[in-house]
Amino acid sequence: MKRSKGFGFVEVLCSACIFFMVIASVFKLKITMNNIAKRQKTIESYYCFLSGLKYNLLKNATYEEVKNLKENEKLNIPKEKINIDLMCSEELESVFTKEINNDCPRITMEIEDFKDESVLKIRLKLCFLVNGQQKESITEFLKGNYQ
Repeated sequence: MKRSKGFGFVEVLCSACIFFMVIASVFKLKITMNNIAKRQKTIESYYCFLSGLKYNLLKNATYEEVKNLKENEKLNIPKEKINIDLMCSEELESVFTKEINNDCPRITMEIEDFKDESVLKIRLKLCFLVNGQQKESITEFLKGNYQ
């Protein structure tokens, strides 16, 4: 009986299949990680805009400007205007609109009088989608003369 040494065709084919399955799972993992990183960067830009908007309303806007936004019912920011560069280059009143839309992402602002007439309680609500589910982030602060 004669024995041949080395690998046969079946062994090479099985090892190639295992190798390609490992490579396919690594690529699938890499694609998933890139999608998560992209989504995280988008969400981070929303939070940067929200933080910049809060700072702008708190430090740069006057009490009268905020009160004027409330009186004109300009309390919404649509997704087209959620851009940090746009907020820095435009007037505060041009960033807000009266239109209420349910598209995500969006920012809505609620303004109410707080304890007395010279203080406003401002609530900014950011709505965005993560994996098809709507998520919200809320920040509140006071604007006006308070001690």
